[in-house]
Amino acid sequence: YMGGGHRNFPSMEGEAEKKYTTHDFSADQKWQSYLNNLYPMPPMNKMDKFKRKWFKQNVDSSLSLEPPVAPQTAPRPSAPSYATGSASYSAPPSSTPTAPPKLASLANLQVALYLLMIVCGVLYLIPLLGMESAQSFYRRMILCAMAASAVNLVSQFGMPKFSQDYLRVILMDDSAHFLFYGLVFYSSQPISAAMAPLVITGLINMADQLKAVLPVFAPAIYSKLSGRIQQVIANRMLLLQYRGLIEVVLAFVLIIFSFTPAGSFLTAMMYLQFVRLRYMISAFTRSACHDVGAKIDGWLSYPMVPSLLRTGWNKVKSLLAGFVNTDQQASQRPSCTIM
Repeated sequence: YMGGGHRNFPSMEGEAEKKYTTHDFSADQKWQSYLNNLYPMPPMNKMDKFKRKWFKQNVDSSLSLEPPVAPQTAPRPSAPSYATGSASYSAPPSSTPTAPPKLASLANLQVALYLLMIVCGVLYLIPLLGMESAQSFYRRMILCAMAASAVNLVSQFGMPKFSQDYLRVILMDDSAHFLFYGLVFYSSQPISAAMAPLVITGLINMADQLKAVLPVFAPAIYSKLSGRIQQVIANRMLLLQYRGLIEVVLAFVLIIFSFTPAGSFLTAMMYLQFVRLRYMISAFTRSACHDVGAKIDGWLSYPMVPSLLRTGWNKVKSLLAGFVNTDQQASQRPSCTIM
């Protein structure tokens, strides 16, 4: 189309728009393959742009990359529509009463939950209120971390939707993973090491949220905290590497403890499902798995190590490799299942 933003050939574009809105993306294997290879997965509010670009290149070149300006008839005007296979994205008007909460409010809530999580963690590690209350603070810490993860998902992707695209996108996000992580450890006996990934995740997310919110709403406070915030952001990659290493080491600890009276076989199996998900999606966890495996191989390569231990480790390594499905993880990375 030409000049001034006015579209020529309305009939061709109208037909292309109609084909786009009725196209079943969930059943289109080419689209699913393209979506599977997107990393990181785009947020829901950007998904329509990716869909339109793919549709224009592969199905109908006359489709406009911009959604129609004219208001669409929405079957459910009470909620914003985030492009699925059968409906195009339509941004809700600013006056819509069901619009998502302001990002600043969600950021404040998320920071508050992470701060409360850290306080509960300290009261668990240092039982100032007694040993009995310490265990309750452990579970409160887990609940705060899960709530913060849920708030982060809502702030990024909107309210939960029964959509394959929505589920696919959130399963690529750390917040969804650590919701499941919290479920694993909330029902188990307190494990101090399990707190570390939650604290690292909280520090990273708090730094991001505070950097976005404080300069606007509390510049004086930001000027005092900016050095610490920038320090966390600058060390993000290192923190994520440590988190991945802790995730992998914790799996071995839980497996070993599952054979003792203090351990739980169910907790170990559920956590292995978490590690499987992380291995298939997180490059940091995948790298940590290889590093830990190489380190154990090195320890067992010494001549004084009994061959029985090497044989046992090789069998365990083969079982773990089959469990995480290493042969197919590259092609199935975004479409993995938790259970």
